[in-house]
Amino acid sequence: MGESRQGYRKAITRTHTNSACRQELLAWMNGLLQLNITKVEQCGTGAAYCQIYDSIFLDLPMSRVKFNANSEYQYLENFKILSNCFRKHHVDRPLTVEQLTKCKMQDNLEFLQWTKRYWDQYYPGGDYDAVARRKGAGASTPAPAPTSARTSTSANTGARRPMGGAGAGAGAAPRTTSRQTGSGGQASTQLQQKNAELMETVQGLERERDFYFSKLRDIELLIQQAMEADQALEEDEGSLLKQIQTILYSTEEGFEIPAEAETEGAVEGGVEKNLKLASEPLPRPKPDQHLVQVLAVGLNPVDIKPAEAFIGRFAVKKPATPGFDFAGRIVTPASGSKLKAGQLVYGAANANPLAGGALAEYIAAPAATVCSIPAGVSPLDAAGVPVAAITAYSSLIPYIKAGSRVFLNGGSGGVGTYGIQIAKAVGAHVTVSCSGRNAELCRSLGADEVLDYTKRPLLAQLKDAVTAARRPFDHVADYVFSDPDLYYKAHTYTTSSAKFVEVASGPNLPFIRFALGANIVPGVLGGGRRKLVIFVADVKSENLEPVSKLMAEGKVKTITDQVFSFENVAEAVKRLKTGRATGKVIVDVAGKGQQ
Repeated sequence: MGESRQGYRKAITRTHTNSACRQELLAWMNGLLQLNITKVEQCGTGAAYCQIYDSIFLDLPMSRVKFNANSEYQYLENFKILSNCFRKHHVDRPLTVEQLTKCKMQDNLEFLQWTKRYWDQYYPGGDYDAVARRKGAGASTPAPAPTSARTSTSANTGARRPMGGAGAGAGAAPRTTSRQTGSGGQASTQLQQKNAELMETVQGLERERDFYFSKLRDIELLIQQAMEADQALEEDEGSLLKQIQTILYSTEEGFEIPAEAETEGAVEGGVEKNLKLASEPLPRPKPDQHLVQVLAVGLNPVDIKPAEAFIGRFAVKKPATPGFDFAGRIVTPASGSKLKAGQLVYGAANANPLAGGALAEYIAAPAATVCSIPAGVSPLDAAGVPVAAITAYSSLIPYIKAGSRVFLNGGSGGVGTYGIQIAKAVGAHVTVSCSGRNAELCRSLGADEVLDYTKRPLLAQLKDAVTAARRPFDHVADYVFSDPDLYYKAHTYTTSSAKFVEVASGPNLPFIRFALGANIVPGVLGGGRRKLVIFVADVKSENLEPVSKLMAEGKVKTITDQVFSFENVAEAVKRLKTGRATGKVIVDVAGKGQQ
């Protein structure tokens, strides 16, 4: 890549396009209609929808619209008015009245989003006096108005403005006839109101996140399963499934998100669309940190999942540099360290996995998370080791011995390829799951038996394997979290003393639900009957040392799926997110020949 300017480094930074689209929609609607609606669900009465379209066409019989409707019959009457409007003006959108009148957030949010887009396109401009049009109805909505809000701007020039003067829009607080006796009481009331609004906002965002994430994740999994079952679908670039997958994983050239591409998604397109190459000052290491020139970085799901999950909005400070595992050369060693300047090292760029920081030319790495690279191991190979190899080692070594029968779910991934080698180094009998196309790779690493999960249900194959061997499995390590029943039915294919190690898949709701349920529901009530161990990798130099020993002895090696250049990090992230990488995805930061 060439030398950096003196005192500066190049680094990959990530920014998030956070959005509170639900709150923005409510603010826009309240500003336009001069109402105090606080929940999208309240739109299910139909009254607000009627007036939004009246602001466009100015011909709805607003005197007949019931803003204080409190029964399904009244809701339906409002929607009849709206339906007549749609027919009269040829609004090309079916009205799913039955769903909308149930006042569920998801249905009304989708319809309100579509209505906002329609309004942006057809709003004629000018002033719209919402209160006068409905002759004062709706002003007594019991829910309090937001104390402040942003309003969306119409694409039309000379857009119509809500009338009513200061305090009439979405940013106005409701008037009150009561008086505060002191400034302290007034401040307390305002703080309580603000706290209630923030709590309601968080709850709404969580529901919205769960709704959209579950839909997209289900679509992604269905597509992956279909393609794994039929290789022709993967190869046919024109197939519908391939086109949908392309949309799910789409990105743009370079790392910078164009301003016009930013929409309502929390992180549109994922981490790969929020990356850019930036020039930054060189880090200043603390006494307990090494200044390291980064040569290569190994990507892990932990580099992506927290950033794309809801927790990333709060836990990850933006802009942030992703990347956890690295290999590099020490420039300045930490105070009192045995490592020397110029020595090749590998480890974790940060003790906090949410912070990352490895995707940069130079980093300040904690001395406690760094270890020397064994002789004969290249930096590109070493970069893939820390999280994946420690996960494999710690999920196996405390629980198995020579002769143990071990099942690894996910044998061809970054963790699984290390797991096979480590278990075989101990002398265990290893059975793994993978797709048929990766079976030979797993066998070449030492797997004694390979189960192709694309052919038959994995549980059925495990039971058959136990029957054939006349011996159940002594230990299970699940590296992919593909099916919770593997744990709940573990008693059908494991010994009574077997442990089931579940590698934490990230801060997503399906995994959180599983972890909570598995630890709460007893076996007699349908819970698991084997000891569940939730594992999270702890990258420290003392945990790296036994892995380094196995690598130095030639018993463990890194299986690399693909190496990407530093400038091509977005494609590396996309590759990791497909879930199809066999082994590790590596970023060559320094460039070939500079190791």
